Amino acid sequence: MKVIAGCCLTIFMILGGCAGPKVLVDYQPGTSFQGLDRYAINLNDDTTSSMSLTDERVKNAVMLFMRNKGYTLVEPTEAEIITSWHIKKDKEIRREGFSYGIGYGIASGHTGVGISMQTRPPATEVIRGRLVLEMIDPATSRVIWSAESTEQLSEDETPSAREAEIRRIVGEMLKEFPQAS
Repeated sequence: MKVIAGCCLTIFMILGGCAGPKVLVDYQPGTSFQGLDRYAINLNDDTTSSMSLTDERVKNAVMLFMRNKGYTLVEPTEAEIITSWHIKKDKEIRREGFSYGIGYGIASGHTGVGISMQTRPPATEVIRGRLVLEMIDPATSRVIWSAESTEQLSEDETPSAREAEIRRIVGEMLKEFPQAS
């Protein structure tokens, strides 16, 4: 019985070790979030560029979860917190296809000679992104709280699946943000 319990404990520890945090949270030490209940969203001031679909989805998710935490969306001049986000780009090398090799060798007695050749499948560079959400103090323009997703945004999803994914990620991020007081 002790052996089975020990095996179960070991398996749970291994599986638990694989499940790391989905969000990395950082904040400015000494920052008090007491009395803060108004926020604004930092949008690109350039009127010639339009908001991307991903930005629109992130904005909607931020508005939903901040409202659920008791924060009120106001104009930037009235805000106590400015919310901003960006996509952190990660490069990834992918190799897809077959790899094969040939070899030739001669051996006699205790010595031998061998030649080998190998091919590698073609490599493609893929750029993927992780969402970074920041809360900025408008008085000092310094980041006072930030969260970074540890999982990358999907690249081959339907629009509704991407929206659900972004909403889930933003929800996990803002779960760590203090409630409005």
